[in-house]
Amino acid sequence: MNTHAAPEIETGRLRLRQWREADFEPFCRLFGDEELARFMGGHGDKAYCWGRMVGFAGNWALAGHGFYVIEEKASGTFLGLCGVTRRFDLDAPELGWGILREGQGKGYITEAARAVRRHVYEDLGWKSLVSCIDAENIASIRVAERLGATYERELTERAKPCGLYRHPSPQDLASSTHQN
Repeated sequence: MNTHAAPEIETGRLRLRQWREADFEPFCRLFGDEELARFMGGHGDKAYCWGRMVGFAGNWALAGHGFYVIEEKASGTFLGLCGVTRRFDLDAPELGWGILREGQGKGYITEAARAVRRHVYEDLGWKSLVSCIDAENIASIRVAERLGATYERELTERAKPCGLYRHPSPQDLASSTHQN
């Protein structure tokens, strides 16, 4: 078993960091809210939220990568999560995200996802990333498009239609106008 800690990443406004027990209450606001969690695997009670949070934290120990807490640097406020996971059913690791209502519409997810993508490409040497996005999740589709990801095909996630969006490769980013 690996025992990797999440390397902290900072952007202009955000700190992407390891999980803490103190994240539980704001995490429950994210995954306890049916509307917020419907595109992230569903919502649930505190026991469900605890299991999800522990799973996100534990992925780092098992795989050496995972989802970060997105924290606003200026206030230390928990905003959401962003990170990567390797899935058995996809040909590339998946880049995903989720954010509380108070963080929506401010560009935080794009900023966080761009930083995570840069980290996995530059520091881990990964060559490809995808995002699986529910067809009704227009806000996340827009984020993926801002990141330069392109729609590749439809797939089914939890019995719902989703789009598979392929992110630009490190080489494509180096030779294009997409910000790395």
